[in-house]
This record gives sequence, structure tokens and C-alpha cells, in this order.
Amino acid sequence: MADNTRMKEIYAELKKNAEAIESVSSTLTGQIDRLELGGNAQMLRMEEIQRSNETQFAQLNANIAQLLQRSSPSPSSSHGARNSGSDQPRSNFQVRSVKLDFPRFDGKNVMDWIFKAEQFFDYYATPDCERLLIASVHLDHEVVPWYQMIQKTNPFLTWSALTRALELDFGPSAYDCPRATLFKLQQSGSVNDYYMQFTSLVNRVDGLSFDAILDCFISGLQDEISRDVKAMEPRNLSKAVALAKLFEEKYTANKAKIASAPAKNYNPPSSFNSKTQTNSQKIDNTAKSTLPSLLPTPAVKPFNVKN
Repeated sequence: MADNTRMKEIYAELKKNAEAIESVSSTLTGQIDRLELGGNAQMLRMEEIQRSNETQFAQLNANIAQLLQRSSPSPSSSHGARNSGSDQPRSNFQVRSVKLDFPRFDGKNVMDWIFKAEQFFDYYATPDCERLLIASVHLDHEVVPWYQMIQKTNPFLTWSALTRALELDFGPSAYDCPRATLFKLQQSGSVNDYYMQFTSLVNRVDGLSFDAILDCFISGLQDEISRDVKAMEPRNLSKAVALAKLFEEKYTANKAKIASAPAKNYNPPSSFNSKTQTNSQKIDNTAKSTLPSLLPTPAVKPFNVKN
């Protein structure tokens, strides 16, 4: 009887524990379901935000493209048309990713300054009306009073007018012929110095073909370097310059070895020495035989000393 009562108590206790476990399990399941629902909702929210950002970026790119299309291209001078390459398309990333500094001009190397200024204007698509103002605040030394004087008498209206005036007053002489100077140019120092002079003149000459420029460069090199470069038949100017520098190092090293080598004394063969000595002896004997014989010494009696 007691055993049955004990079994009933154990059964009741087990049933109670089972109900408690089931209750806890149900609670955990509900919490997990709620967490999953919350996570899904959060993921959906994040996806919605991402789609919204993509839409905003697309709209922003479209607005930028419309602004670029509406902006009219600014005119450039002959230097810009020849050197700047403004017809090449530029992406928005390129325009906004690099900051360029406008060059200053102090009256020297006007052609280089004009080229750099036009590169700056083309990069930022600067309108012509703003180019004069930007350039004027980057003038130094004697160029400042020069600009002030012209602005008072005959103001510049366009950027091209300013560049023409700068070329006339600060550029090479009008009587200077860069084409003739280029054809007469000869290497007098290192290959690098010659190449710098050559490129400076080539940039001032129009209408030269690629082959003419290459032939002109090779013909102006020193004779020994020019001969070796021609033998290699370079197909472009950069290859010709590299070969010229290579052969220059070769000849410079050879000259240094010759200059540092010790001088050797020349010793003629022994047979030559013996012949020379024999000939000298014969000459001495001949000279002695041609001399007149000596006179006999007269007999001298001894003096008698008297006391």
C-alpha cells in the first residue's frame, strides 16, 4: 500500500516537472520566433535603406551628368589645341579626385607656363571669363607692373589675347628660328643635356613628322654614339634616347680605363741594342782614324842647377 502511494507521488512529481519543462520550452520557442521576426524585419529595413541609397546615388550621378552636358566648353588658344588634349573625355572621378595647383609666372619660360596654365584650365573646365582673373593673381616680379600697365591702356578681354602678349614680350625673339636651330643642334655635353635641348626646340616647331624628329635626334648625337644608335635601327624616339645613353656609358667607361692605365716604358729588343752599340763603336773608331797623328815630344835636357 505504501509502495503504491510512493509511486503515485513520484508520478505526480514527474508529471509536474514535465509540464514545467514544456512550459519553458514553449516560452523559449516563442522568444526565438520573436527574435527571428525581429531579425528579418531588421534585414528588410537594411535592404530598404540600401535600395534608397542606391537610388539617391543614381539620381546624384544623373544630376552631375546633366550639369556637365549643360556647361559649354571654353575656348582655348593654339597651345591648348596642340598640347592640352582637351577633346579627351574626363570622368567625374578624375575631375574631383586630384587637386592641382595653378603655376606662378615670373617672366621666365613663358611657353612652359602657358602650357601648364592651359592644362589646369582644361582639367577644371574653367570658363574663359575666369581665366584672366586666375592668371593675374599668379604673376610675380616684373610681370605684375607689365600686366597693370596693359590693363590701364588696353585691357585684355580673352585668355588667348593674354597668351599672345606674353609670347611677344617674354617669349623667344621673333627673329629666332627654332626649326633651323633644331636642325643645327649637335651634342656638346651629355646625352641627357642634348635631349633636353632637343625636346625644347621640338615643342616650338610644327609640321615635323615622327621620322623627321627621330632622324634629327640621331644625327645630332656625337659621331661614335650616332653610328651605334643607327645600327640598332630604333623605331621611336624613346628607344633612341635609351640606346644613346647606353652607348654613352660604354664609351665613358672605356675612356676612364684608358686614362687610368699606367704608362709603360718601351724597351727595344736586345739585338737592336747590340747593333746600336756596334754602330756607335764603329763611328767612334772612324772618328779616331780621321784625326791627325800626334807630333813627337822633343827631347829636353835636364837643367843644371849651379850653386
